[in-house]
Amino acid sequence: KRRENVVTDVIEPGNIAYLKIYSFLIDYHKEGEEYKKEIEIIYDFLKSIKDYPYLFIDISDNEGGNREYWLQAIVAPLRNKLKEVKNLSVEKTYLIRGGEYIVNLLENYIPDLKNNTIDKLPMYDLLPAGVKENFMYYATTDIVKDFEKFSKYVEPVDFNGKIFLIVSRTTYSTANIFAEFCKET
Repeated sequence: KRRENVVTDVIEPGNIAYLKIYSFLIDYHKEGEEYKKEIEIIYDFLKSIKDYPYLFIDISDNEGGNREYWLQAIVAPLRNKLKEVKNLSVEKTYLIRGGEYIVNLLENYIPDLKNNTIDKLPMYDLLPAGVKENFMYYATTDIVKDFEKFSKYVEPVDFNGKIFLIVSRTTYSTANIFAEFCKET
């Protein structure tokens, strides 16, 4: 029997809710049929526990998938504190030591990488001396861009409780990016 991708549970009625998502994959090959069912399950669950003081979201076994999944299924319905934000965007900056192999690899994705020398980083003066000495380049990437396109058709559930995110060594790829997003916001 196939395991369900989304598991919802009430640990303590009226108090503690639990949501586990094993994968953020979207089944584009089936026009997102499963994905649509899953976001509906997640939304209905979040709506039903909106007055709970605690929500645990477990992505400890999640190996990733698509950023759209967690933006639309989790962030959009739980965005009540972001209601006034029209265009939420979150960027991540990576520091690169400058080894030949990694620079050649990254130049395929960031053609102007060698122009992004670490001394041009806007926060360069705040970096510790060891970082300035050991890293040559930086790259900035969008974690979230154009959030409105993922949220405009999703009504916030007005959850006001605390949210805890459970991760592990087996949390990978876009699930890890989701964890970074949660940390940043």
